[in-house]
Amino acid sequence: MTRYMFEAIGTPVPEGSTRAFMVNGRPVITHVGAPKLTEWRDIIGWSARESIKEVHQGAIRIEAVFWMLRPPSVSAKKRPDMTVKPDIDKLARALLDSLTGIAYRDDSQVVKLTVDKRYCDTSLNQQPGVAVTVLAED
Repeated sequence: MTRYMFEAIGTPVPEGSTRAFMVNGRPVITHVGAPKLTEWRDIIGWSARESIKEVHQGAIRIEAVFWMLRPPSVSAKKRPDMTVKPDIDKLARALLDSLTGIAYRDDSQVVKLTVDKRYCDTSLNQQPGVAVTVLAED
């Protein structure tokens, strides 16, 4: 089993929703949140490429911790856990899509996914982003 670890620093952006509708009889597909999502995926991709040197063919296990800034109006005592948006599944989807073609051929190879979302501890100089561990079967 090969282990890779990396951090992507930036504000995590969840996978948006895709919407399809008809305009003048032609289908139109839009992706909500596309500009910021594309930038976030690029940050993850660049960070991942620094440690992952091959696209794996076997089973993949991923552990990820998303770090978000706590709003100044919300104290740690009032809300110790991040129980607000963005949804954890949409954060994970953006991460998995970002690693396609870098860590694995297709995200269907991911057999285990452990994801946390937490507030940054600014007293420890933590920055928003994601810390990722990828375990690849050789």
